[in-house]
Amino acid sequence: MLYKRTLRGWLHHSGEPWLPYGDSRLDGMLASKLIMELRDVTIVDVREVMAQ
Repeated sequence: MLYKRTLRGWLHHSGEPWLPYGDSRLDGMLASKLIMELRDVTIVDVREVMAQ
C-alpha cells in the first residue's frame, strides 16, 4: 500500500500499485502481499561461483 505523509497525517492510496525498483515512491510503500517465496535454497558466495 502506498502511503504519503501530509500535514494532516498519513494518507494511503487504495488499490495495489506496482512500482519498479528504484522508483522514488518506494520509500512510502508498505508491502501488502507476498509476491514470491523462496524455499530450499542455498546461499552461495558469488565470487566463488564466478571463480569456477
